[in-house]
Amino acid sequence: MKLQVVETALFGPMTLTAEQIESMRVYGATQGSPAGQTARAYRQAWGAYCEWCDRSGRSALCGDPTVVGAFLRESAQTHALNSLRVRLSAIAAAYRAVGLSLDTRHPEIARALRPGGEKGSDAAVRHSMALRPEILVPLLAHLGDGPKASRDRALLLMGYWLGAAAGELTSLQVDDVSRRARDYLVTGRKQGARIESILNTAELSDICPVLALDAWLGVRGAEVGPLFCHVDRAGRATFAPLDAGRVTYVIKQAARAAGLPASDLSSRSLITGLQQTLQVPFSASGAAVDDSDYRSALAPYASDADGAFDTPLASANMTQSWQLQLSLVIDAFSRVQGAVFDRRMKAMGASRAQFLTLVQVVDNDGIVQSDLATRLHMSKVALSTMINRLQSRGWVERRTDDADARIRRIFATDAARASVSALHEVAEQLTAALFRNVPHSDSERVFSLLTYLSQRLLVMNAQENAVGGESEGPAA
Repeated sequence: MKLQVVETALFGPMTLTAEQIESMRVYGATQGSPAGQTARAYRQAWGAYCEWCDRSGRSALCGDPTVVGAFLRESAQTHALNSLRVRLSAIAAAYRAVGLSLDTRHPEIARALRPGGEKGSDAAVRHSMALRPEILVPLLAHLGDGPKASRDRALLLMGYWLGAAAGELTSLQVDDVSRRARDYLVTGRKQGARIESILNTAELSDICPVLALDAWLGVRGAEVGPLFCHVDRAGRATFAPLDAGRVTYVIKQAARAAGLPASDLSSRSLITGLQQTLQVPFSASGAAVDDSDYRSALAPYASDADGAFDTPLASANMTQSWQLQLSLVIDAFSRVQGAVFDRRMKAMGASRAQFLTLVQVVDNDGIVQSDLATRLHMSKVALSTMINRLQSRGWVERRTDDADARIRRIFATDAARASVSALHEVAEQLTAALFRNVPHSDSERVFSLLTYLSQRLLVMNAQENAVGGESEGPAA
């Protein structure tokens, strides 16, 4: 059977028989030209599949769904679920175009698209782990050195501090960032709207996005083009734009080098990183808090040239140990507020620790038990005891991961969701009573300043843990 290499508009070069070429001509005439973005995605996906088939000694148009399933399983190591679905759609479209059929519901293909999912479910149950400081710090340390590492470090730190999606990062142009005295002004676009964000200097140089971006621009130069671009073997910027999938690839590769769970990380980990670390993603007004909001709310706490905050507390009639007094006030507030909260929770049949655990499980149904311990800053032993108590009350269920029997996932029951809703009302009533007669502007300032200080503490804790070993965390 004579084969011929033909250039197709949708899939690029394909090796086809005369009959398949005719089917392709008919397909193009009846289907029309797809949108530019779809065409580019299909061409890239089909190219990746053909390259994998050549490397593994298989035929791209063999008609065997197990081959497609094997390709998707390998792709899952570096690509998110949505990217896998695009790849499958492209392969299925190529098959249809040449008059062949592909069983996209074959068990091997379904299994590749359902890692960690429940049996019988049509969608995967995957939770992208947030890039919290205890994950981010060792991950950055394993990026290596050189121009590519400089680019990747700036890419990840910008994504972390701005909570930006992969597509938002890779679409930035060099003209979208403007260096100022202590920060960068970043101009991006989200859903067609122009958005300005401030990329501030972090106290710790290892995770400072300003220093990282300075280093990358020193390599890249100021030439017009994409901010993040490919680097050739000589270490020179090529100004060819990065694909959004590159962000996930960088995260997973660095995670493997650091011995971290790469399968649970993706580009979405950047979006939720800082917000889930703080566990306070919204301001008192309900609007999303970004870095510029912190700065505007912290106007009365202006930073001096040395980076120290000149707060009203420092200028009040206090002794030289005002920092110690501040720590004692915060500690006393936390303990008394916790006692009041616990008393109100007890009337509902729960403790504050149980409530906080339930909230995380309800919001992240199917979360891995070890990930839950990290989010709650609890030791694995303490969390296991807590889960036992919640399970005995019918609030949670432990299930073994379908893909890996060593992984235990925690699921909330309907009773837990009802209880969390009622407990939320108690928490809201307490907060409303606490801030009664406090001006809204002052509430915003308290929220923003404590958020800023919490972020500093969490990063400092992650740094110290990286040096001295992981702490056991509070008991249940």
